[in-house]
Formats: sequence, structure tokens, C-alpha cells
Amino acid sequence: MDGLRDRSSRPLSSPNQIPLATANGVENSRRERRTQEHIAAEIGISTGVSRILKRRGLSRLSSLEVRVLNASTEGDLDSVFANLVHLRADGLVISGGAFFFSRIKQLAALSIRHGVPAVFQSREFVAAGDLLSYGSEVTDAYPLGRRERRQAR
Repeated sequence: MDGLRDRSSRPLSSPNQIPLATANGVENSRRERRTQEHIAAEIGISTGVSRILKRRGLSRLSSLEVRVLNASTEGDLDSVFANLVHLRADGLVISGGAFFFSRIKQLAALSIRHGVPAVFQSREFVAAGDLLSYGSEVTDAYPLGRRERRQAR
């Protein structure tokens, strides 16, 4: 009966296999909504992250997680940016409003200092040193009167 024994060519062990603890760390990081690149940098492995995620059914993020952080005082701004760093946010969209518009330079400085790319509705945000704006100039929103039109010519 020796001839009927299983003679698989599959190796009994794999010396290059990623340790179970590392694979579990990859899974936990993914469940915290981190990208494959972030996971590889955090755990310190250059290959195998996508293979681990695929085996565990975590290869795709179903959707990006959007978190709303509120600020209504100057002290809130510092805590919001500290929270963004803690959450490892990939970016920030700042809504319009008088509170934020009056603090464009402060928001741009916080964004740059904390390394969080941010987008705001006015061009003044970019002029203050940040990355991107999605709105038009404030002066374009108000039509010129006849007298101003003549002076503009």
C-alpha cells in the first residue's frame, strides 16, 4: 500500500511565508480603513499585503469613509487638525461660512503644518498658501454698478 500514499509535490513548509501575526496586523489595519500603501509602510513589508487582503476578503474598500468634524471656535480648529492627524485623514474639505472665511490664513497654516491637503471654496485659500480651491472669486459674485463698470474700462 506504500504506492498509494499521497505524494504531493506541495512543500510541507514555506520559508518565505508572512508570519500569522503580521497577516493579522494587515487585516486589523484594513478594518481601520487604511489603504494598502499605508499598511505596507506601517507594518514594514513591501510585498504580500494585497495577497493577504485578497485571501481574507478585504481587497476592496467598499466606499471611502467620510467623517464630519465640527469647529465653531478658534480652539476647535487646533483640536480638529490634531484629530485629523490622529485619524490619518487623506484630505480635508472645508465648508464655506463666515467663521472659516475669516480665518483663511489660519486654516491654510494649520493644513500645511499638519500635512493635511485641504480644499476650500475661495481662491484666497490658495493665495494664503494651501493646495486647492473649488469656487470662484468673491468679487465675481457681485455685479458691478454702472459707475464701477465705467471706472473698470
